[in-house]
Amino acid sequence: MNIESIEAIGLAYELPPERVYGSAVGIHARRQVTLIRLRTEDGIECLGDARGPVGLVRASLETLKPAFIGADIHDRDIIFTRLLNRMYHLGLQGPLIVAYSGLNIAMLDALGKGLGLPVCKLIGGMARRDVAAYATGGHFTRRETDLVHQMEAIRAMGVMGAKLKIGKGVVSDEARVATARSR
Repeated sequence: MNIESIEAIGLAYELPPERVYGSAVGIHARRQVTLIRLRTEDGIECLGDARGPVGLVRASLETLKPAFIGADIHDRDIIFTRLLNRMYHLGLQGPLIVAYSGLNIAMLDALGKGLGLPVCKLIGGMARRDVAAYATGGHFTRRETDLVHQMEAIRAMGVMGAKLKIGKGVVSDEARVATARSR
């Protein structure tokens, strides 16, 4: 199963001022992801996704494409390992890994479609049928009072757990965790 084409599709959404969010490193007003569209020579089309700045993911994918176009999807790991080893001293590991992660998802999707198998069978099997869900929230915003609303919204969804952002310091972290637990 050989790869015919790989395309990067950038998606971005500008958040309104009242919806900006962030982590301990800063507040963000933009969400973005890069979809990786892959087509095999057999006509199978599939998608993967890579997080990070669209321009950086797209440029990294351009670095990867020459090694993957025309290649057998089954050889994906060795191809990437060889590329990464050759480019190690250029300091490109992070951006290449981000781009490859999206490409790898697309290649696994293609393999699964081609073989008529769910992707879980290609990566070691289904470990369980049920997976406990948690919600990601508790982002830093421009108003600390937003944490209460975020945690209440998560509780209203009925999920058993929540992941929240910390990292601004012990006092802030303890206060945020206490607020989350109280909701």
